[in-house]
Amino acid sequence: MRLQDVYPILCDELRKWQSNSYSQLREMIDSESFTTVFEVAGEPIAIEVSVEWADSRKKDLRIVATAFGPSSFRLERMSESVLVKCA
Repeated sequence: MRLQDVYPILCDELRKWQSNSYSQLREMIDSESFTTVFEVAGEPIAIEVSVEWADSRKKDLRIVATAFGPSSFRLERMSESVLVKCA
């Protein structure tokens, strides 16, 4: 998996999720993660997105997106997250 090819897709997925309202995102906490598969440079890349509490006060949320891709010797992985503050 070429990180420079996958990173923009990972960021686009985070932006899509970040456009949801706080209440919509809050409903997704404790749900199974959502996975979308993209073909990048001839390889299937799975991007898994989940929502979790960002702190122990359970006010702010964190959207976590992780890209998983095949490699000849190991499973490659890249992860990014974005913080959603309670309004």
